[in-house]
Amino acid sequence: MTSMGTQTKAEFNRNTRLSGRLLLAFPSELGAEEARVFAVRSALALIGGSMHVVQLVVFFAMGLTLQAWLSVGSVAIFGLAWLLVQRGMGTLAMWVGYAEVSAHATYLTHTLGADAGYALFMFCLGPFVFLAMRPDQVTHRVAGVVLALVGGLALWLHGRSSVPDIALSDDEVTGLFLMNASGVLVALVLIVAWFARLAEQARAAQAAERERSEALLRNILPERITERLKAGETTIADDVASASVLFADLVGFTKLSSQVAPRELIAMLDSIFTGFDALAETLGVEKIKTIGDAYMVVSGLSESADDRSTHAERLATMALGMREVVEAYAQAAGRPLNIRVGIHSGPVVAGVIGTQKFAYDLWGDTVNTASRMESHGEPGRIQVSRATHDLLGDTFVLERRGEIDVKGKGAMQTWWLHGGPNIQPSDEGAEEATLRSG
Repeated sequence: MTSMGTQTKAEFNRNTRLSGRLLLAFPSELGAEEARVFAVRSALALIGGSMHVVQLVVFFAMGLTLQAWLSVGSVAIFGLAWLLVQRGMGTLAMWVGYAEVSAHATYLTHTLGADAGYALFMFCLGPFVFLAMRPDQVTHRVAGVVLALVGGLALWLHGRSSVPDIALSDDEVTGLFLMNASGVLVALVLIVAWFARLAEQARAAQAAERERSEALLRNILPERITERLKAGETTIADDVASASVLFADLVGFTKLSSQVAPRELIAMLDSIFTGFDALAETLGVEKIKTIGDAYMVVSGLSESADDRSTHAERLATMALGMREVVEAYAQAAGRPLNIRVGIHSGPVVAGVIGTQKFAYDLWGDTVNTASRMESHGEPGRIQVSRATHDLLGDTFVLERRGEIDVKGKGAMQTWWLHGGPNIQPSDEGAEEATLRSG
């Protein structure tokens, strides 16, 4: 059987409770549509066998011994049909059951008369075989429906125009008709109820899957970008007049990677970057990506006035927190690990690229300059450009580093960020840091 989805055996068994707990030989690799067809076929085989059990009991009670023993044979045939379904021969099983119902209904209509109601089973074969076939089995579906309608009509007309072989009382005929009509109705109700339940579970599963997909998307992209994609926007490219970009790199990580096992290395990165992620979420800044042991963050991309006016302050706070995370980890793990951070502020272009494994990214000179602030920095220090320095004002403690030669940019004035208003600078330049120079 062809796998058409990822529904597991346990999930399928939960979704098909109305089929009973006799689905013992469930094929383990069925897709959603194959699972549905499998369940319908199993259910019809069980329902058909159960109805014939009731019928044989009634026939024995009425003294119709031959008809009762024929019903015993019918139970065996539906048992065979159920086994065929479990062995992956579901289409054959359905036609075996179809043939049994047709032959049995024809015999009983001829023997007991049309008023006994056995022609009803022919008419219900149409919808049953339609549900029991896959959508690609068009020929089987059409043949099953047409034969059921033509056969049922022909059988009813034959029964109305012929004399039954066995003369039954009016009460017996009425009792058989009510039994057969009830049986057909119960079978239809069971199948419809099962389908309604399955449809509801499918909707719930679809909603849960959509929620999982959206949660995954929110982990990859900022929420506002996710909402724009969901709304149908296909090309996302925003010009942002002023934002702050941070690059951070773990100093000593390359050397450390050759000294520890891969699993331990990944665990270390996961622990540190998880701390960074928590900081980013708390401060409302946006993590853009990680490349190896490098971490990139941006602030100021949202439309809120507060975000646009305080992006440099929040990113400076982020940088100080990142340094604390690394220092705490290095001390606890006893590893020679440090961080180098660079921040620059200015205009950026932000957007989504790609259609598969797409990513939200930034472009522009501001991004390149922020990267240079990091690469031209020093271990354990946070270097900021003049643009970021001017935005921070007197809120943070900064120390003029002086003019440095930046690759691709030439001479640039930069500053070391030491702390916020409640954080004292911890390096040798503390005294100079309190004297900010413009």
